[in-house]
Amino acid sequence: MMASDTPTHTSLLWAHQIRRENVHLMNRIDSLERTLSSATETTLAAKYRAANLEDLVQSLIGDNQELRDELKSIKGLVVDNQKLHDELKSAQSDNQELREELKSISTRLIVDNQKLHDELKSISTRLDLVIKSSDSRTGMAKDEITRLMTDVESLDSRMQDTALMQNQAADLNDQIDLIKYRCRQWLESFR
Repeated sequence: MMASDTPTHTSLLWAHQIRRENVHLMNRIDSLERTLSSATETTLAAKYRAANLEDLVQSLIGDNQELRDELKSIKGLVVDNQKLHDELKSAQSDNQELREELKSISTRLIVDNQKLHDELKSISTRLDLVIKSSDSRTGMAKDEITRLMTDVESLDSRMQDTALMQNQAADLNDQIDLIKYRCRQWLESFR
């Protein structure tokens, strides 16, 4: 019989097969270690990117809130702008009405002043005629002087009305200047 220490053909085949499997398993383990190492690096990189993304999301949330606040502010400005626009339209309409009224008053003043001037000249001429006439001390002259005095008083009353209209025209002019000022202020607010 043979000694048990000597390898047999079957045991050699098994040893060779086990060695091949061992090499194969070692290659598989090395490959898995590389894959595990790569997966670990990928996981760490993914965690890092996730942390960066989290920071970015927080930053975007803050930016989003700022944009919402700015949008609210812009909406408020749009409302204010519309109000100012409506006020400007109203002021322009008021300005146009005041200009028309002022033009009407100015025209009436010119006409009235001319009439007053003509009447005053007529009264002065009539007075000169009464004074130069030979019967200036008579009752007829006295009646004419009384009529002239009445005409002068009427003329004085109309002149006071004209002065009142001139004051109204000046007031209208002041209102127009105020509207112009407000319009300029409104336009300045957009610069």
